Amino acid sequence: MIHWKFSRICQILLFFTIPIILQAVTVYDIQFTEDVSGKSLLCGETVNVSGVITAFGYRSGSNSNRFFLSDPEGGAWHGVFCYNSDYVVSVGDMVAFTAEVEEYSDFTELNNITNLTILSTGNEVPEPIDVSTQLLATEEQYEGCLVKVSGVTATATPDGFGQWYVDDGSGVCQIDDQLFGLDAVSIGDEYFSIVGAVDFSYNEFGLNPRNAADFGTGGFPEILEITTQPEIPIVANDVIISALIRDNDGQVVDVELSWRVIMEETGDWQSDEMTVEGDDLFAYTLTGLNSTIYYYEYFITVLDDDGLEVSSDIMIIRFNDPSINLIDIFLGNQPQTDDSLLVNVVLQDPLNANLEAWLLYSKDYHSAEYLAKLIVSEQGQYHGWLPAQKEGTTLKIGVYAVNDILEVYYYNQIYYTFPVESHQAILKVSPHPVDPLIDFIEIEYFAQTGDSAILRIYNAEGKLMLTPQKIEVSSPSGYNNYNWDGRDRNGNLLPWGLYICHLEVKEKDSGNVKTARVPIVIGAKM
Repeated sequence: MIHWKFSRICQILLFFTIPIILQAVTVYDIQFTEDVSGKSLLCGETVNVSGVITAFGYRSGSNSNRFFLSDPEGGAWHGVFCYNSDYVVSVGDMVAFTAEVEEYSDFTELNNITNLTILSTGNEVPEPIDVSTQLLATEEQYEGCLVKVSGVTATATPDGFGQWYVDDGSGVCQIDDQLFGLDAVSIGDEYFSIVGAVDFSYNEFGLNPRNAADFGTGGFPEILEITTQPEIPIVANDVIISALIRDNDGQVVDVELSWRVIMEETGDWQSDEMTVEGDDLFAYTLTGLNSTIYYYEYFITVLDDDGLEVSSDIMIIRFNDPSINLIDIFLGNQPQTDDSLLVNVVLQDPLNANLEAWLLYSKDYHSAEYLAKLIVSEQGQYHGWLPAQKEGTTLKIGVYAVNDILEVYYYNQIYYTFPVESHQAILKVSPHPVDPLIDFIEIEYFAQTGDSAILRIYNAEGKLMLTPQKIEVSSPSGYNNYNWDGRDRNGNLLPWGLYICHLEVKEKDSGNVKTARVPIVIGAKM
């Protein structure tokens, strides 16, 4: 939708088509099943779903944009694999999208993803579910979820597909390298814990660690938390990246931030040392970017005094336009003369900065503007009521919105004319001079349905110049219009000056006649 901020002169009529509403579901709705096959109850359906990214970069074929999605609360049945090719996301992104629910070789997944929107970044990922190796290997409820096995020992080394096995004493489960793989694994290696996302391939559940930090060896340094300040960066504003890092059996000796800028061409990786801000806390400031199109990719590398090194996932910082966006505005009813008009509005405030909004409206050609408070229906959706008007009154309706950052106006987004229900003649012409060489002179007139109407134009001396229309009114609202080019009945362009537009309306049954007249000024626009 095109919109103009801080402007009181733009007038445009937009027509909206209400989209088909798809079923909105949770990840739990998609995954939970009592079917012994593990097949989703929504298999084959197209749904709208939202959640937080728990793992990204799952390798499948030539594309590594696949990811795992979870309901924010986490838990069994709350994770699902997403077969994505087109969108780049990061762990901690809250996203919403449309997708098809499929079963690929008995692995529940969301495919054909469209309309993916990143709602927020840097969100806390649900805690991994503690499970035994035996349960991980056998239970459908953990498919797609972020889980953790503890106190495990390697019982096999990686095969040609990077798959190996561990056991906590309850039975073996598979460890896979679709997200990350260790350089070396030996039989008998012990791990305090292994965290990863669960997939299902070749009739076997597998645990996919995301990075080296997901292997709790007790010796590797740990990147416990990465945050950005501000959480939602604005274009041109610097961003502070903070990391909580701990080494359980020694000390951290070096923490580096590596970053690159993604523009028309991908920039080269650059690295710099992060500064110590406090106990286990390190920080670095990235310079703000001047466009929402460009973004940073970055990761953190940590080295401890034992020479052990871990790196975080590659993460993304996007910069947001703080503008309030009018997504949609549409009428909620079609009132008669004595009824109020319901208007629905959908607004997007990227910063969630205490948004307040009003309907902004004017009547016919009058310059006076009025406000009516918009009431929140649900997140981002509002509704407001405009008072009943006289028959034939046209309301030009827009939105005025303000938050902690700025205010915006969206003028004349939709129009509504209160229908004519009684025998009368209503005539409207712009009160300002109009040059027909530049624009048509729009004449609007109203009468009840079934009446006959005659439109005439006279010069200032009362001489008839043109009879442009003789009609029987058929419009349900009684509205009619005629765009006059400033010419008389012979096609000659009339000189600048004052003219009179005259409307005669005759009631079909009674023959009663109503008239109206308004001046028309042909001349230069002021």
